[in-house]
Amino acid sequence: MFRKQFFLFSIVVAMMFLFLPVYAGSDTQLIVDTYYPTTDRVTYNQTQWYSFNGVAGNGYCITLAPTSGNSDLYLMNNNFNLVGSSQNTGANVDKVWYGQDNSGVFHVACLGLGNPYSDYTVQVLKAPYVKSIDLTSGNAGTVVTLTGYGFWISQSAGYVKFGDTKATSYSLWTNTQIKVTVPSGVGGTVPITVWVNNGDARLTPNRSSNPVNFNCGGVSSNGTMPRYDLARSGYTSGAPKTFPLSVKWTFNTRLPVQNPPVVANNIAYFVADVLYAVDANTGALRWSSNLVTVSSSTPTVAGDKLYTNACDAKFVMYFTAFDANTGSVKWRFNTGGNSTVTESAVYNDVVYFTTGTKLYALNTRDGSLKWSYTAQASLEIAPCVISNNVIYIADISGKMYALDVNTGSVKWTYAIVKNTTGNCQISRFTVSNGIVYFGNFGGGNPVALYALDANTGVLKWKDTGFVDIADLVIANGVGYAYINTSGFYPWAFNAATGTGKWSINGSTPSITDGLLFTTAWENPYNCLKVLDSNTVALKWKYNFAGVSQVYAPSTYNGKVYVGTVNGSGGTLYCLGQ
Repeated sequence: MFRKQFFLFSIVVAMMFLFLPVYAGSDTQLIVDTYYPTTDRVTYNQTQWYSFNGVAGNGYCITLAPTSGNSDLYLMNNNFNLVGSSQNTGANVDKVWYGQDNSGVFHVACLGLGNPYSDYTVQVLKAPYVKSIDLTSGNAGTVVTLTGYGFWISQSAGYVKFGDTKATSYSLWTNTQIKVTVPSGVGGTVPITVWVNNGDARLTPNRSSNPVNFNCGGVSSNGTMPRYDLARSGYTSGAPKTFPLSVKWTFNTRLPVQNPPVVANNIAYFVADVLYAVDANTGALRWSSNLVTVSSSTPTVAGDKLYTNACDAKFVMYFTAFDANTGSVKWRFNTGGNSTVTESAVYNDVVYFTTGTKLYALNTRDGSLKWSYTAQASLEIAPCVISNNVIYIADISGKMYALDVNTGSVKWTYAIVKNTTGNCQISRFTVSNGIVYFGNFGGGNPVALYALDANTGVLKWKDTGFVDIADLVIANGVGYAYINTSGFYPWAFNAATGTGKWSINGSTPSITDGLLFTTAWENPYNCLKVLDSNTVALKWKYNFAGVSQVYAPSTYNGKVYVGTVNGSGGTLYCLGQ
């Protein structure tokens, strides 16, 4: 019965539009960008007409808000051809989005669906319009280009939303084009919308563009995790590009801040005995949890959750998912008494971490176990996940494993040849351009920098002659190893061949947009240094007074965050413009 009525109604509407030119002379002219919408009434099965002048290069937001009864909205061009409608929904708020290449007159028809009449407001505002998008899918960290109209001449108060998640990183913003980085915590197919207020504070709330669908896959921690991304490359985004910087705020802690914070949604998360969440712009405490008493490693953020190990009231250690906004515990997973839990990674709604000899894969929704894998020795290096659905782990016997992220099945293994003096622990590792890079610690074993084919585990090259290799980052074909020969320092090498390029005094660096951020002791101060990542030329330096030690920096939204030792406690510094 409903289908029959709907079919008849559709025929009536179609017949009405055959005679639309008859009503052209009775249009009421709407003024675009009026601050208060016009209130009107339309009787049942009757149509009220409006028109407005479209300007080339603008999108328009036409809003119909019924206040009693129901109404439907139809948008037509100058020839009365239908270009958009609310599709007979009779919803409380109907919107039609339209982007126009050329100027002309547009007509709005409000059809009464309520009996005996409908009251409503109608308003036409210039609004952003997304005409095209260069990518329709991608993970967090992917740069997407939006092309259209009415984005305004600069970002100003504007922003892009992926579903309900606001993006924070933009490499270009003009009136007709935006280059935006997909934020973390977005999963599945979501609408991308551009929000602007055209620089006019009176035009609130901000105007939204037409939605354009984008597939973000599952929720991942790419871009909001230790060493930044799933490949653990250390190549970050959001670093400042102009100098000098000044201290924006400091946050004091009772223990040293040994690891850089992870910053997501304008909150900096870090552990200094206590798990802290502080406002990334002001340093004000958002929340803290004293459940973390063992690990000082950097937590992982993905979606609305934060992951790290935490104890209960009886000091039993669990791998724990916290609410990233409030600090409340969402769920816990008993690791069987193991207190050493590595930094985690989230990929397609699964969180991976190691403890003891096991790699665990848990459902991020409820912490239920999907699968686990037991290695031949203790796993003390954080897992590394990349987009080809392979996860890499390494144990303290010097053996690396490549596992399928969905099942935990072994794809290949690689074991370092060692002498009889003991274990040969693999350093942190990273993946870039189909190559897995890692080094190893000494202890009487041969120390080398290794490059393996990421798909097969076949050795591509190795370089020897080191005392220890503790860390690695990769950016733009250049690797940066944190090595020990006569003291620890970053050493740059050609990622394709292993050929050395230069070395500097500093900590494990963060690399972004041709700049290298590192910390170092340079008598008489500990300092933050910004270098050209190609020439190592010093761009800028900041000296920390009264700080006995500094740790590796991280960057976010034009700011640099540095953890320090300050007396018996620690201080997190935020530097920016």
